[in-house]
Amino acid sequence: MKRPISLENLTLLDEKGDLLRKWREPTSKALRASQIEMKSSSLPDDDMTAQAIQFLADALDKGGIENDIATFMKTQFETKYGHNWNCIM
Repeated sequence: MKRPISLENLTLLDEKGDLLRKWREPTSKALRASQIEMKSSSLPDDDMTAQAIQFLADALDKGGIENDIATFMKTQFETKYGHNWNCIM
């Protein structure tokens, strides 16, 4: 008989069995794309702000830790708008 997998206290290991990431909170507390709210922005126009929200939603759908999300957003902005961008999570 198979036991159900608990998504609380989930642990992610690499191929060698080394710890990559451990989630301590229930996944029900995870940030979802529908919860994104821009409180302030230094972006020059509303289109860029809307694009930042969309990039964040895409990053959240892919999952990952904060560093992965920030890297994804930085890469997306550099691809779309050029120059060097920073994203701090």
